[in-house]
Amino acid sequence: MLCLAYQLNVRQLQCLVEFVKMWLPGEVCSLRLPCSCSCVGQHFIFVTISMFGPLTCSIITTTRKFFTILSSVILFQHSITVLQWEGTTLVFAGLILDIVFGKEQRIIPVVHRAAAITNCL
Repeated sequence: MLCLAYQLNVRQLQCLVEFVKMWLPGEVCSLRLPCSCSCVGQHFIFVTISMFGPLTCSIITTTRKFFTILSSVILFQHSITVLQWEGTTLVFAGLILDIVFGKEQRIIPVVHRAAAITNCL
């Protein structure tokens, strides 16, 4: 709300509306789809962080970006250098290590916490 009030105060919003009316009269409709997709994407990020935590959201985002790069190379024959392949391999290895060993590390503190509570009783 503060940003909107600031933009109205310095007349930035009016300049944007005038620019869109002058240069993009037919393009305003084509802006609806990217804006809607962005809104839905931000909603899913919020829900993921709220329900599963920021680490899970980060893992999902990293996995998505990894598969985006991989599909770009496979489908569109984009070339990447050896150093970029090494980086991609490191990301993939990190994701696999997190899947294999990450859950074990998260379970251990819960067991210690339960043991500590039992010892206090």
